[in-house]
Amino acid sequence: MTSAIYDRQIRLWGLQTQSKISQSRIFLYGYHCGLLEELAKDLVLTGVGTLVIGEYSEVTETLGRQPMFVTYLGHDLEQLVEALSVLNPHAQIYTVNTFLKQHFSQLVEEQNELQRVSKLIETKTFAICCLVCERLGSPIALALDRVCRDNNTFFMYAEIAGALGFLILDLGCHYTYRQLKKISERASKTKIRSFKNDEVIDLDVNDSEEAKDDHSYSIPLEDEHTLDYPTLEQVFSCKCGLLQSSSKASLVFLAFVRKWKEEYSVTSQQDCLEERQRKFEMFLQRQKIGLRKCEMQSLYKFCSFIDVELISASSCLAGILGREIVKLISRNEKPIFNIFIFDAFSCLGSIVDIPSTLRVDRKRSRDDEVESPIYDI
Repeated sequence: MTSAIYDRQIRLWGLQTQSKISQSRIFLYGYHCGLLEELAKDLVLTGVGTLVIGEYSEVTETLGRQPMFVTYLGHDLEQLVEALSVLNPHAQIYTVNTFLKQHFSQLVEEQNELQRVSKLIETKTFAICCLVCERLGSPIALALDRVCRDNNTFFMYAEIAGALGFLILDLGCHYTYRQLKKISERASKTKIRSFKNDEVIDLDVNDSEEAKDDHSYSIPLEDEHTLDYPTLEQVFSCKCGLLQSSSKASLVFLAFVRKWKEEYSVTSQQDCLEERQRKFEMFLQRQKIGLRKCEMQSLYKFCSFIDVELISASSCLAGILGREIVKLISRNEKPIFNIFIFDAFSCLGSIVDIPSTLRVDRKRSRDDEVESPIYDI
């Protein structure tokens, strides 16, 4: 790793974290859209060691339309990889097919794409798997989350619905991280082991005040914490926890988006705004969900953008995703727990926390999981 290339980042999160980033392997999977390109670009510029990008290639003619995605780095994955390689020649960037041919040739013959991706995750090659813009409302996300759980791979689910962006993390049952704290001068009653110019220095209480005030001498203390993340199925099944949150309206709209993609999207391109609003009201009645008038008016605005991707929302959500990935690689600072919602209209983001006491634990077989709806909040 050339320190001069990543000098600005090393000053931000340190040489050790940058070294971990350069050795990390990340798998991006989903539709080729602006969010996937923005996230891939951010990771490549950050200096990720190996990045494998897979495109969900199920044809969308069955939906009667092509999703309105914005792409600017390439019309296919090969062009995207070529453009990303120009941005950072030191990063190893592959498409799924290229990576399988070079490292796991026995998986190339798999007919089912989801099975091939699942077996690739089962090789435990990747520390992080990120599913981006799963558009059909089918339980692909649940299946990949299950595979990642079984193989101790961090799972991140990102969705863009017009001006709303959603990010859900599943980091397993016992995710540990270090919370950094600054050393106060009053607490420095004993020797402090510190670094300066890659040398270990012991500062005693009798050292000069100038040395004590120099932040380059001090190392923050670390407190280790553990988080118990719910599965993706538990997130979508936890009606009480989600509807009691301050972001209730946005979460209800996320549920409607998934239902809309499954049942309504066949005629969505011809639908007028009034028709989409009517379908949204029907969804609320069917699910027996009540919203205030101001919340309804706010969500009506999103109905006009439900089938497009706003690049501003994708760019902001990709930045949040990239920041969280750096946290997971370094194990420093608390990651999002466990739902993040970004509103491009207000340029505000909010985090929804599902307490463990409100989670719904349901043990199901794989067959039951495939058939279970993931939009029923």
